[in-house]
Amino acid sequence: MTKKNHQDIFNKFAGKEVNVVEWQDYPVGGPRPHEKVTYRTLDYEDPVILAFEKAAADEGLILRLWLPNTEGALMFREDRDTYLVGYVDKAEDGKWRIAPKFRVQ
Repeated sequence: MTKKNHQDIFNKFAGKEVNVVEWQDYPVGGPRPHEKVTYRTLDYEDPVILAFEKAAADEGLILRLWLPNTEGALMFREDRDTYLVGYVDKAEDGKWRIAPKFRVQ
């Protein structure tokens, strides 16, 4: 099966602002449990994220948005496009935006 170019889907959302929830807390365990660390998570009720998920799903893709330092594993399938992986970065203005890069896995 030939992989499609999903640049058109991605271009609709690249650069758009999304809500990211940030907070600081003490980690449970680890080498430095007495030092606060910053945690981040996407606001999955954000209208931009919901629209992006729908656009990807309409093309048979599952959207994955990764924040800086996100760790994760993806299923790798050779027979079809499965995941549209986008990145969310903090811009110079302090707002979180969908970064101008993506990949399909």
